[in-house]
Amino acid sequence: MRILWVKAGGLLPLDSGGKIRSFHILRELAKLHAVTFFGFHARQDNPAHAELNSICERVVCVPLELPAPKSAAELLQYARGTLSPDPYAIRKYCQPRVAKELRQLVESGSYDVIVCDFLVAAGVIPWDVACPKVLFTHNVEAMIWKRHYEVARNPLWKLLSWREWRAMAGAENQYLKKADLVLAVSQADCNVFAELIPPEKLVVIATGVDVDTVTAAEAERVIPEAASVALETVVSALADR
Repeated sequence: MRILWVKAGGLLPLDSGGKIRSFHILRELAKLHAVTFFGFHARQDNPAHAELNSICERVVCVPLELPAPKSAAELLQYARGTLSPDPYAIRKYCQPRVAKELRQLVESGSYDVIVCDFLVAAGVIPWDVACPKVLFTHNVEAMIWKRHYEVARNPLWKLLSWREWRAMAGAENQYLKKADLVLAVSQADCNVFAELIPPEKLVVIATGVDVDTVTAAEAERVIPEAASVALETVVSALADR
């Protein structure tokens, strides 16, 4: 099977839970299938992705000129897009040239399934192509921003959190409905998404092991293998549609 894995913000180095989860599942899938990784991220992150060449059949990285986090330039970039309906994370990464390059890649290849890793990458996915598309969620992103809004004390941060909460809720609603299948990491997340899309479009692939039977060392192998088997079943079913 030919799988196109799309990720915004970079995959390496493995410095967050989401990256760790994605990397190991992708690595396990690549042992059995032809996986193309398409990533778009800050230019300085680009050299780290050379490691993926030994794992994937093909690696396509699109470096972006992004302002430093929390810098004056980033604040200015954020301010320029406040009238956009999209949340900042999607506006930041999902630039027109990224969408163009991804569409060209999809149209030049014969992929069996496209995996959109995290909601942020959904802004460049060519949703109109016939290839089945899986939205691999790691959180209910709108809920995270809602919590920021609820606990914020600074009036400006509270306003920005409210804005991102509402924008992210709109993005989740839009892209969950566009996807052929949505993967959730927990039943709790699945229940939230089930209020927006039919339950039959949802599959839970949990991250976890039985701590009474699996040691910490074994968990490093068991978790990605179990998750990749579950994801392989999902993408195989989609490819057969």
